[in-house]
Amino acid sequence: MKKVFLIMLCFGISQMSFAQILQIESCNTYSKTEEQFLAKSKTVYYSTIILSNGDKLLYHPHFGWDLQRGPNSTQPVWSTTCNLDYKKNYAKGTLVYKYPSGDKFELVEMKKVGTYTIKKVVIREINVELNASADFSYKSFWGFVGIIGGGGSTTQVQASAKGGVKTVVNVIFTNNETASIIAADDPIWLEATAGQKVEHYKVRDYNIYKLIF
Repeated sequence: MKKVFLIMLCFGISQMSFAQILQIESCNTYSKTEEQFLAKSKTVYYSTIILSNGDKLLYHPHFGWDLQRGPNSTQPVWSTTCNLDYKKNYAKGTLVYKYPSGDKFELVEMKKVGTYTIKKVVIREINVELNASADFSYKSFWGFVGIIGGGGSTTQVQASAKGGVKTVVNVIFTNNETASIIAADDPIWLEATAGQKVEHYKVRDYNIYKLIF
């Protein structure tokens, strides 16, 4: 039986500090017939979508999409831009991109880019404080889940790593693409060897690598 592990590479440190890939936790869309004054009645739709970071998207037939930021229901609601279909009941786990501005949301998909073969693996110890410019946005699958759950960002990863030493697995593929993976995020990558197959997926600027045993 194959064991599958994922690793995510996030490009754009400043963007990752504000933008998020979220997942839909619940979606409640319903319709009803609304009586119109001096006109025929018509069907109108209402929708409430709760995202994994606690944001709530609310669709009203007369006002469009509104955003209630965060899990606290007492927070104010304001207008937002959203390309989700207010008539559709989305499945839990559907991915949504939240723009850095924080008031624009877009439906996104995970797309397969290709399958690679590992050519070389090198394990290094890096002093994070002396390598502040290093991009430590690489995460395991569980790190990716943390991000879509609103629990992680590049800034947080870098802050927690300051002043310490990290074991980094540098992976070079036969097509000369590379990946640098913090071993603590997914120790299984310490077992990665030349010749192993890796599947590459992408969600906007996020790169996800699936290590196949």
